Amino acid sequence: MPNDTAGRATDAIQTIGAAISIYNAVEIYVCAFSTFKRYHTLYCWSVLTCASGLLMQSISWTLISYNCCVGNDLLIALATSSLGWWAMVTGFSVILYSRLTIIDVPHVYCARIKMLIIFNFVFCHLLTTMFTFGSRLIGSDFWVTGYSIIEKIQVTMFLIQEAILSSMYIIHVGTGYGDEMHAVQKATLYVNILVLILDLVVVVVEYLDLFTIQVALKLAIYSIKIKLEFLILRQLTDASDSFRKSTAVAAKCTCHQNDAPAKSLKGVGMKSNALPEALSSASALVS
Repeated sequence: MPNDTAGRATDAIQTIGAAISIYNAVEIYVCAFSTFKRYHTLYCWSVLTCASGLLMQSISWTLISYNCCVGNDLLIALATSSLGWWAMVTGFSVILYSRLTIIDVPHVYCARIKMLIIFNFVFCHLLTTMFTFGSRLIGSDFWVTGYSIIEKIQVTMFLIQEAILSSMYIIHVGTGYGDEMHAVQKATLYVNILVLILDLVVVVVEYLDLFTIQVALKLAIYSIKIKLEFLILRQLTDASDSFRKSTAVAAKCTCHQNDAPAKSLKGVGMKSNALPEALSSASALVS
């Protein structure tokens, strides 16, 4: 009886997690196509890729968990689930990376972070996928034990990667940019603290070997994290509007002075000429 109760509870968590993920993924599609002005940007495509990954893994993993797939159907479901996982996890990291390209982050940092994303994709995604197929299709101790080990490693590695990406954004978005960007920095800090807590829950559940629950939580949490990205983007575009208004006021006040351009830019707390370009880029993303 206790095992039956635990099994039903796990199935309920799996179903609820998948349902939340699918609902949020559909909502993300709606928000993306109604919010973005331009669809050819890295930010937009990474959001859509991540949402697609949510749908792919949610549906395919649910079918696998309820033993609805056998033979060739199992191969297709495993492949779909793996591709969805790649798109969901690395897609979200690319979302965080694309935010760094909007603000004034040094190119050398962006290049190193890009290399980190590529390394984790090759090491974590490909290796974990190989052991996923081996543990499911072969089922020997080597594959099952190896899968358990690599699963814990990849969850930890992706947590560290996303923490680095979020920290870089928080540090650079408010540095020297005045009150407009400090408000964005503060809001982003609160959001990322919440996200970090959610990610730590997933890691703890994984290390407790509650794999099915971990997958369900991860699907739901990633869908929530993408929705929070729209909040951060809105904060950035609001800062853009505020910046343009303060720049216009400063320009009017100093239009009769010889050093008007320098004073007006400095007066609104501009770090460099990259700030108005960065804010314009952010504002151009959304309607």
